[in-house]
Amino acid sequence: MAAVWRGAESGSSRTRTSPQPPTCLAPPAKAHSTHPGPRQCWLIKRESLSQSQKHLRVVNSFAATADPRLRQLMQALARHLHAFIRDVRLTEPEWNTAIEFLTAVGHITDDKRQEFILLSDVLGFSLQTIAVNNEIRQGATEATVSGPFFVDNSPQIALGGDLGGGAPGEPCWVEGR
Repeated sequence: MAAVWRGAESGSSRTRTSPQPPTCLAPPAKAHSTHPGPRQCWLIKRESLSQSQKHLRVVNSFAATADPRLRQLMQALARHLHAFIRDVRLTEPEWNTAIEFLTAVGHITDDKRQEFILLSDVLGFSLQTIAVNNEIRQGATEATVSGPFFVDNSPQIALGGDLGGGAPGEPCWVEGR
């Protein structure tokens, strides 16, 4: 089901998904809204779209994205997520569980604890991103994720220096190759 409206001045149309909508919906009150103005109304039409038509509609919804790279990323993300959903035949309860999980991750993320970075690590996104952006050179150690203890602008400590910054306790000597 989709609600389609036509702007009086531009003649443009926009589509909005709406379950069981009334014949005419009142426009939103916000003055800066891109929805129909006070003298316009939502015109309802029933649409029966195939899975591929729905998929293309979502992918194409990013076509007007001004930044070409963001457009490429969002269209590819939509294509791959849709393929994943079809591949595993994701159920609605599973989708709800995923949304609840992501919401919980968001709730425990704050300015000192970035759970989405940790989730990215668990899913291998961080490592894969580093791998595709850093070519492995002969004889060199491959690039890796900075790790959970990485801190931007941390002080440089000379080889053999005191990492503890003078903290009390028994020192530990670590060597490696």
